[in-house]
Amino acid sequence: MRVPAWAGVTTMAGMLLASPAHADPGSIVPPAAIDDLMVTPQEASSVLGVGFPTVNRLNALPELSTDRPDCGSVIRASIATYDRAPYMAAHDQQLEDAAPWTVQVSQSVAVFPSDDEARDFASSEMDLWQRCANQTVRDGFQWRYMISALRRDDDAIVGPFVMIADNGVRKACTHLLVRVRNTVTDMRTCSDGPERYERVLRITRIIGPRYEAA
Repeated sequence: MRVPAWAGVTTMAGMLLASPAHADPGSIVPPAAIDDLMVTPQEASSVLGVGFPTVNRLNALPELSTDRPDCGSVIRASIATYDRAPYMAAHDQQLEDAAPWTVQVSQSVAVFPSDDEARDFASSEMDLWQRCANQTVRDGFQWRYMISALRRDDDAIVGPFVMIADNGVRKACTHLLVRVRNTVTDMRTCSDGPERYERVLRITRIIGPRYEAA
């Protein structure tokens, strides 16, 4: 059976974002450090090769309406999913190259009171994502999302999906969820052309060291 090219990204992301060896045992990432875990437009530009003049930033999670509430988080992190969890703080951002966009980076980070609570939430999310593989979800705007097979390791899950607008416009995306210490990070890259999982991996390589510094 052919293994998808992106199948190894969960292992590699887990290694790059692994619990830091130098972190004090029992220490947590404080909510005040959440800004430092967000990828900057300049960093995203270095990976995707385009500028990101549009930055939509929230000190919370966004609303998301779909015809499949049980599968909504496979598309994007949102209040609907995370508000059942005991997180202390969350930030969300979307970086776009133009209006309308041809390249987009979406990221959310949630900080939990403990490693165990972050792990429990991430595990339940990964279970949900796997149940939604190979299905189609529609949002409350113009898009339908065709979700492909997903790859899961202990603390990460990743997979591609295609966004198709009512007018036929298509976007290809790669979506990663990873738990590190007491945080859960959701990262999505989308573009008009073929999506490559390496983009998500390269972004995790950039932000990975910040988990040690937090």
